[in-house]
Amino acid sequence: MNTKKKEMWTLGQLKIAPNKDKTKYKVLENFQFFDILVPTGFEFDGASVPRFFWRIVSPFQPKVIRAACGHDYMYEHAIQNKKQADKKFKWALVRDGTSNWLVHSMYKSVVMFGKGRYN
Repeated sequence: MNTKKKEMWTLGQLKIAPNKDKTKYKVLENFQFFDILVPTGFEFDGASVPRFFWRIVSPFQPKVIRAACGHDYMYEHAIQNKKQADKKFKWALVRDGTSNWLVHSMYKSVVMFGKGRYN
C-alpha cells in the first residue's frame, strides 16, 4: 500500500474536554484526521444534530465525535473543499463503526445543509 493512501485513512486518538458550560469541547492534543492535523486548543460543538433527534443520536457519542471534530475544523478553516470535508466526515463515521443508516443520514444532512467558510 502506498504511504499517501495509508495517511488518508489515519484517524488519531481524540482527547477532548468540555468547556465549563458543556456547550463545546476543546481538543487537548493534536488530532490526526486523515491528512488534516486538528491542533490542540481547537473548540467544536460536537455533531450538529437537532435537539429533537438527541434521543436517537447524541452529538457527543463516541462513534460520531471524531468525525464531527475533523469535519468542524475543515469547515471552520475552509480546508480543501466542502465535498472533501463531507466525504471525510462520512469515512470517519464508517471507520468508527457507526451504523449504516446513521452514516447515510448524517452524511446526507451535511451535504444538504452543511455550511462552512467555503465560497
